[in-house]
Amino acid sequence: MIKGRIGRCLAWLLAGVVLLASCKTGQSDSPQDTSKETSGQTPSGALELIRDGKAGCGIVRQTGIGKDAMTLCSELFDAVQEKTGAEIGFVSDRKNLQDGWVEILIGDTNRPESAQAKQALGDDAYSVSVVNRKLVLVGADERMLEHCLRSFLDMIAQNAEALGMGLRGNGTIPAVYAERTRLAKNAGIRAVELVEENLRPLDILTEKAFINALTVDMALGCSSNSLLHLTAIAREAGITINLSDVNKISDRTPNLCHLAPAGPYHVQDLHAAGGVYAVMNELTKKDLLDTSLITVTGKTVGENIADIHSKNNDVIRPIDNPYLENGGLAVLFGSIAPNGSVVKRSAVAPEMMVHKGPAVVFDSEEEAIASIYAGKIKKGDVVVIRYEGPAGGPGMREMLSPTSAIAGMGLDKDVALITDGRFSGATRGASIGHISPEAVSGGNIAYIKNGDIISIDIPNYSINLEVSEEELEKRRKEMPLKIKKDITGYLKRYSSHVSSADHGAVIEG
Repeated sequence: MIKGRIGRCLAWLLAGVVLLASCKTGQSDSPQDTSKETSGQTPSGALELIRDGKAGCGIVRQTGIGKDAMTLCSELFDAVQEKTGAEIGFVSDRKNLQDGWVEILIGDTNRPESAQAKQALGDDAYSVSVVNRKLVLVGADERMLEHCLRSFLDMIAQNAEALGMGLRGNGTIPAVYAERTRLAKNAGIRAVELVEENLRPLDILTEKAFINALTVDMALGCSSNSLLHLTAIAREAGITINLSDVNKISDRTPNLCHLAPAGPYHVQDLHAAGGVYAVMNELTKKDLLDTSLITVTGKTVGENIADIHSKNNDVIRPIDNPYLENGGLAVLFGSIAPNGSVVKRSAVAPEMMVHKGPAVVFDSEEEAIASIYAGKIKKGDVVVIRYEGPAGGPGMREMLSPTSAIAGMGLDKDVALITDGRFSGATRGASIGHISPEAVSGGNIAYIKNGDIISIDIPNYSINLEVSEEELEKRRKEMPLKIKKDITGYLKRYSSHVSSADHGAVIEG
């Protein structure tokens, strides 16, 4: 049995949290449940991760950490950055963070706190604890560390309110609030009631519910991952979401929120302003939502949001004064992505909405990162990262490091990046992912060469390779696909059966 030991102090951490609950200052604490609940107050001895919207923390990873654990570390970095809205540090234990920053230690680092936490572990165990004012994640071995990271990441709640599958505040209540604990309790109570009422998920997850969810997503300016998640969920519900229809929703939906990194506001600001329900209420002023749909509350959308109004017209713009006239996401089509690609346009600089430049091609994320840090990417370039799609990865990794590297070098307003991999809500710049078909499936992204001109036009939803079809056909014969031969077991089966990103990267057959 896997013995995961995560104290209640973690319940404070995510969903837009600014502070992380800990034990008393100056103590060396074992991974025990020593946190206390507060009601909208900063817990005593809290670890301050973000200060006035600026970074106050960073992740310190074990040197030589395994590939899978490294991927999860990157996801954790992405999650904390996305939820807090600030740039944070990410280094190996050979380096130090800025003075005064809180360290989030991952694995067997050279910090004494990691060794102290691991001493308390038995076989097949992992823990998350606060030791000497550091957040420490350790596992008995590499496998247990991966379990630890996955469990920790699972605590990041995703918003289901717009879909009708979550209670009010599910996506925005800061984890430091006692309100979050009450929400969890009420969700459990409501789950039992739903069984008694025979109100089932498929009664709620209708085609119109998904249209509502996409509409709210556009207004929030949310993550490109939304299209993967919603498409996959819809498929399980027997509903098809066509990416060609997504732009129609985007065209009619104004972008009402500019949450970090697209703007200065964070999830906790959205919650204070009224949360997702307040955004939904604003959208009803132009009849952009179907308010008649039933939800998990047992009430309709309209009944849920009737009296929930915005309390801050900067965080949630009035519908007649939006940040943008169209939605936060855009789906681009063209010769590079005949089946679609996704960009978070609310985080794209105006000067990059239309861009044309030469391709700089890489067959993996690692190759791209090395070249970016080596200064080989120039203003005007279009970085192409391929063979990172659902089947090609396999697994469709998040291209967080390349986008962070580009932004860190001050090129996010001059360089575009396209990939058959994916991004997160924390990504900014002209980062276009989910290129479909992906490279390993013979998509045209597999046949791009260095120097090819790529044309991107986000307002007109297009992305094209300025190479003739005759030339592409020639390349298909001359350029063999790079299919990974070293994968075995479940990953091999996964890569053989996973669908493309435009179908939600779900298992088929």
